[in-house]
Amino acid sequence: QIVRMPVPSREVFRQFIAPAGLPVVFTGLFEDKPLRKWSWELIKERYGHLVYREVRQGQLLNISSAAGKAGVNRVEVKLTDFIDVVTGARKAKGKQEEGLYIAKKQLLPAEEVLKVFPFPPFYSGDLSKCFTEPSSWVGMPGTWTQGHIDARDNFAYQIIGKKRWTLFSPQDHKYLYFKKLKGTLEWSMALANQNPDLSKFPKLTKARPLTVDMDPGDVSGCCSCCL
Repeated sequence: QIVRMPVPSREVFRQFIAPAGLPVVFTGLFEDKPLRKWSWELIKERYGHLVYREVRQGQLLNISSAAGKAGVNRVEVKLTDFIDVVTGARKAKGKQEEGLYIAKKQLLPAEEVLKVFPFPPFYSGDLSKCFTEPSSWVGMPGTWTQGHIDARDNFAYQIIGKKRWTLFSPQDHKYLYFKKLKGTLEWSMALANQNPDLSKFPKLTKARPLTVDMDPGDVSGCCSCCL
């Protein structure tokens, strides 16, 4: 079971939580911050005019080949149209707007996000040097990402909507059929879809997944292998 807890002190985090390396969900980290007030309506009002030229269509899978990324269709979409489609405010207008998914991208200009983004309060010094700039993951209901190991530790902030995470212990690595392709991430071949073929990946039955549903205002940390 993944622990849910209020934001701990810096001392508790550094002495007990971080060394354990276990996933945890913090509640209330940005409850009283401007970021908590963000909504699709506010984002559309301020930034709806922005145009994104590489919006993914379909799930986030690693399908690298010798020729690089292949088989992933990317389209150009205005942010206000993207939000209307993924929230169900209107139906997609043809194939151009089907299965839209912004992944590993900056949804908004970095300088705008950093104005309201509350860094995790567990670190001292210049926090902008401790973290990379926030990236966004926004998709329609049912959107998912292939199982993988992130290249670095991270904190996931749930701002709008809900998201389900499926996590595995590093001890399950040998059961998940990982393969390191181009880039720095390891991708699970067994978790390349939501209905794994156990005849091809029989060891997957030995893995013990942990699942947690994140609500707006939740922050997860210390995640290493996720789906």
